[in-house]
Amino acid sequence: MLVAFAFNAIESNATSESVQCNRECTAEKLECSDECRMGEDAIDRSEVIQCLRECRIESEDCEESCNCMSKCEKKSQPCEQKCKSNTQQDPEASEDCIEMCAEEVEQCMDLCGE
Repeated sequence: MLVAFAFNAIESNATSESVQCNRECTAEKLECSDECRMGEDAIDRSEVIQCLRECRIESEDCEESCNCMSKCEKKSQPCEQKCKSNTQQDPEASEDCIEMCAEEVEQCMDLCGE
């Protein structure tokens, strides 16, 4: 459940994907916890505790995916800087280089969900 929200973050360009992912995980964790406390089984303390444990596990999975995304983003920065700093390249070659960096990041991000 939470891991799916982690990958919704990929659609956002306003902030880094990993930051957006962490925000989504936090929101989903709070929603899950609230559902545990307010749900039908909230009267049974053991059910609430079990539900909260499940929320924590899902949250950890989500955060792990976000951390993976963050590592991918950090790897892309040196690649893009290298492309931009090579003044000997023509603009088209520089764009190709940046595209290659983006593809590497995308491949890295794909591994975050596995």
